Amino acid sequence: MIEYHDATVRVRYAETDQMGVVYHANYLIWFEVGRVELMRALGVEYKRMEIEDDCRIVVADAHCRYHHAAVYDEVLRIRTRIAESRNRVVKFSYEVIREAPRPILGVCGGHQQMAIAFGAPVGLMERLTRGEGYEGAKRERGFFEVEKDKSTLSIDNGSNHSGLPNDNGLAKTSGLFAGLPRRFTVWHSHCDEVKELPPGFHRTAFNETCSIQAMEHESKPLFGVQFHPELFDDDHQNGRRIVENFLDL
Repeated sequence: MIEYHDATVRVRYAETDQMGVVYHANYLIWFEVGRVELMRALGVEYKRMEIEDDCRIVVADAHCRYHHAAVYDEVLRIRTRIAESRNRVVKFSYEVIREAPRPILGVCGGHQQMAIAFGAPVGLMERLTRGEGYEGAKRERGFFEVEKDKSTLSIDNGSNHSGLPNDNGLAKTSGLFAGLPRRFTVWHSHCDEVKELPPGFHRTAFNETCSIQAMEHESKPLFGVQFHPELFDDDHQNGRRIVENFLDL
């Protein structure tokens, strides 16, 4: 069974209130859209179920927690899951996810949350000794080297190919790691890691400690890095270059 299903809606002007944000009750309408489309993806058409099976889903309880307001013309993804299924009760859970109009860079925990949002697992890199939470867990903290994935390397006519450095020691690449060596040093501080690439993403950097040090979406302006490019010093300037590259995207 599929883990979740995404339905897309665009906010209409009629769905907003005098404050210019989506009226709170309209989210429940979008939840219905998500629920029906999840069932369709599972091979159950709600209309046919009512007509042929004389079966209906009655809403017994509904609640919604609001984190941020949606506004006119935004594109939203309604992510729907079956949270619980019993003999006569089916509990659905919903997330309303704003599509990114501009590039988004998830750093460390943001990188992990991006993976979770797209259905990938996150967990401890390794547990070294018994303990609760991060007690006894392996930690990567300090300046450590990472390596660009081959997917980030491009061919430069007149230079070496197959990801080999050019004469100036820089691997020909574009995007977040443009102008950086094939192996570069950045600041790390984490115990958790993304365990698997989420659907639609490809890996852009790795090292021996963490196999997914960086990733990016194949069609959306979404980038994630496990390390901290915003933390750099005079002797370790690669993080600064990454931040500058992101601001130029």
